Amino acid sequence: MGATKKYQKRIWDFELMESHVVTAYSEEELEAQVKQQREHWEAEKQRRKADNLTACEEKRIEDLRRFLLRSYEKDKPAIQEVKEGKKLYPPFAFGKEEPVPETYLKMYKVPRYWSLPERLFPGLTERRRERHELAMEHYGRDFEAFVVEKEQAWEAYVKQKEAFERGEGEAIVNVVNEVLSALEAPENFIQEYDTTLDIQNQTAKILLRVPDMQELKWYQGYVYVADQKRIVPVPFRPEAHKELYEELLCQVVLLVAHRIFLYVMSPHVNVLQVRGYVRSIDPATGRPVDTYVIMLDITRDVLATINLELVQPRACVRRLDGGFGENTGQVMSKAMVLNRASIALTPTGMSGRSPEKPLINLATIDWREFEHLVGELFRKIFRGHGVTISVTQASRDGGVDIVVKDPDPLRGGKFVVQVKRYTNMVPIETVRALYGTMLKEKATKGFLVATSRFSDNSRDFVRDLPITLIDGPALLAYFKQYGYENVVLDRL
Repeated sequence: MGATKKYQKRIWDFELMESHVVTAYSEEELEAQVKQQREHWEAEKQRRKADNLTACEEKRIEDLRRFLLRSYEKDKPAIQEVKEGKKLYPPFAFGKEEPVPETYLKMYKVPRYWSLPERLFPGLTERRRERHELAMEHYGRDFEAFVVEKEQAWEAYVKQKEAFERGEGEAIVNVVNEVLSALEAPENFIQEYDTTLDIQNQTAKILLRVPDMQELKWYQGYVYVADQKRIVPVPFRPEAHKELYEELLCQVVLLVAHRIFLYVMSPHVNVLQVRGYVRSIDPATGRPVDTYVIMLDITRDVLATINLELVQPRACVRRLDGGFGENTGQVMSKAMVLNRASIALTPTGMSGRSPEKPLINLATIDWREFEHLVGELFRKIFRGHGVTISVTQASRDGGVDIVVKDPDPLRGGKFVVQVKRYTNMVPIETVRALYGTMLKEKATKGFLVATSRFSDNSRDFVRDLPITLIDGPALLAYFKQYGYENVVLDRL
């Protein structure tokens, strides 16, 4: 008879919901087998994790391929309204959330009412009432400011709509930019945009800055490599990666054309010239260079003949004589380099650009232009770190103008940015409101950008908080540092 195994141990893995009885002839052998079993379980967990990552990546790729179709399906009610003869116009969108008392009660740490403790300690009642009064005073001021700002935004919206209906070029350009701003492009695919208008030829020219193909990381899936004890991604073949990139480019330009023709019902916009470009560094000069990656010219009548529900985007763009990739590799001229705020109308009513960039006065430009300009600045500041930056839209924010998401596990997180154009000193209530918004949004850092200065009380308030205050002079210095030589801050 063989020797009897004297040593036995039951071990569990609660994540896998498995148990195993290990037997051995010696303690050393028992420990070795326990270790081996645990390594087997760990490998199985890593393989399952790789399978989950693969499933998520497959869904992500499928969502990218169906991006145009999903967007078109959302537009069906608006399309039906157009078929019924209604002229659409972008709805009023006030990008601020109405203040609510609960936010201020939390900001001032107002305790709940507890009858028994307050009976035993009357001072608790007085302290609670004092904090509640401060919170409600702050709420009242912010609510009044919210109402005033919303009324001003509504008046500006009505004026712009009237100017649009009169066929004024600047108003038409603003409406086109609003449509582009509301576009839900995946993967932050539309990084910047610009519009010019040729009224005489009924043509809108759209410049879209998109990511370079190499910046986008797409994978077939993930596998667990046992020898290295780690999960590694399986990249697409170069041909498949390029095909997916071109398909996404084609979906974006077709959606841009669809949305503009749907919401910009103007006789001055019957032709679209859409150009997508990437920004890179020329290895020969070390200077930034902008290069086309897709071009599409299309008329309103031609788009009306295309069924976007069934179309294959790449085939559609080819049929429309559009081009991308190696067919559109020419370098953009300096006259076409993006600068959203430099739109100007010539005396003939056509939009053009002068050789010298016009001055952009932060104190006088439209508040939406101001927010977008600050958003562009933040994109340059955080460029190259995998950071996504978005300027908030209608049903978003809650006091947030710009959202920054940094994927870095050490320094990153969600950052919120508020942009304020003040003439007088920024009050401490505004700084406190930002802190309340950070708590509500669960943000790790906050930025308050203003055209005026901050009081000493405001700077003392943020001393131990993850909040950065950027006043007017500092903001202007940042613009100069990142190449905005035509930006000024002159209060009239």
